Amino acid sequence: MGRPRKYHRHRAASPAERAAAYRARRRVKAYHRSQSQTWATPRALFEALEAEFGFTLDPCASAGNACAPLFYSVENDGLTQPWGTEIVFCNPPYNNIAAWVRKAIEASGQGAVVVLLLPVRTGMRWFRELQAAGAEIRYVEGRIRFTGAKNSAPFDSMIAVLKSAP
Repeated sequence: MGRPRKYHRHRAASPAERAAAYRARRRVKAYHRSQSQTWATPRALFEALEAEFGFTLDPCASAGNACAPLFYSVENDGLTQPWGTEIVFCNPPYNNIAAWVRKAIEASGQGAVVVLLLPVRTGMRWFRELQAAGAEIRYVEGRIRFTGAKNSAPFDSMIAVLKSAP
């Protein structure tokens, strides 16, 4: 059982063979890496959230996949734009989640309601920052398939809701 060994099974492997096999396993790229950072939110998931929140701003969009009347694209960088007191839907690029989480926490402190679609990565610092900021965490049942993707995401997803304190 388990993964096949890279060295002969019927004789004791030398320490050098075991070390070489370990290094070969470590060179395999992480399964959850994607070349694209522009996966669009699945329509059914977005519509359920839209019915609850009524979004007015999408800071991580393009003209083709914007989820709100007001949106920022890569060209005008949603991280540097003010989010004001908007109701924000944010499906950030997953290669820079921490910066988007910090921006969301800052914006919610200034009166915005921010809903983030994120991968479940509870060991990350940004996840602990969300918890410390009082985010409501909702886990998405099943693995979602982003619009335009051939397969479902190889990770679980969550919704984090940040609201300013009343």
